Amino acid sequence: MHRNLLEQARHLVRREPRRPRQASLRRAVSTAYYALFHFLIDRACRQVFGGSTRRRQARLILSRAFVHGTMQAASRRVGGGNLPVTLSWAAGFAPELQAIARAFVRLQEQRHRADYDLSQPYSRTEAAELVELAGTAINDWGAVADDDSAHLYLVLLLTWKSLEQR
Repeated sequence: MHRNLLEQARHLVRREPRRPRQASLRRAVSTAYYALFHFLIDRACRQVFGGSTRRRQARLILSRAFVHGTMQAASRRVGGGNLPVTLSWAAGFAPELQAIARAFVRLQEQRHRADYDLSQPYSRTEAAELVELAGTAINDWGAVADDDSAHLYLVLLLTWKSLEQR
């Protein structure tokens, strides 16, 4: 799904060649966020259940448990490179993973702006940069996919609210 969403976001940014409509630019920003959102959830669910076709239903059920706010809170901490001392994670986070987490936070903030704050218009350039931020984050995942901190990040996207106070 994330590939289709990213493709749709890129299409919306270019849709009107001369005077882009705010509706197109705002949908592009929102769709870019959802591309990264669904990508990370897919990676987390594959980490738990693997990628086989016969486990697809289990992945789909687990994917429903992810919450935007929890994912954002976990991404803020990972993007900042620090977890509570009580979690005893001294290994740190790869810079690429931190950039992915920060991209998630920024895109979620911009999705809120795009969907709810009509007082601030988007330029095509700004919307295109946000769409490409999502694309870069998705592409950069390959560099960290096997890192232990990336595996932890995927778990935190689901469990952060339960773990942050422990």
